Amino acid sequence: MNVNHPVTTDGAQRPLTRADIEQHIHMGGRSNRLDVSGQNLQGIDLSGLQLNNAYLERTNLCGADLSGADLRETHLLKADLSEADLSGANLSEAQLNEANLSGANLSGTDLRKAHLERAHLRGADLSEAHLERAHLERADLSEAHLLSSVLT
Repeated sequence: MNVNHPVTTDGAQRPLTRADIEQHIHMGGRSNRLDVSGQNLQGIDLSGLQLNNAYLERTNLCGADLSGADLRETHLLKADLSEADLSGANLSEAQLNEANLSGANLSGTDLRKAHLERAHLRGADLSEAHLERAHLERADLSEAHLLSSVLT
């Protein structure tokens, strides 16, 4: 289910809100039908939501709050998650190839078996993150904080 921006009375598109996302998940019955690929969700609060298997490819989530969200197997290819709060989120087996996670808070995040090929993690906080069997080929981890991260 592709979520389109609602239109205001003057015909302009208004940004999607948390309520819009929750309504579409409820209407579709499952988060794996949620598709907001390519949309601007900059700064949105989606903390704690069940978004597993959703399609968020090329979505602007810069500065978004996704803390504690369930993002298992979510498609975030080429998404902009720079400066986003993903602390405590579950991103296991998520598709994050070429995603921009620069300066993101990924502390305590579950990234087991996540696909992070060519992802930009410059300056990201990965302290206490679980990266077991994550795919990090050509990922930029320069200046990333990896204190107490599990990388086996």
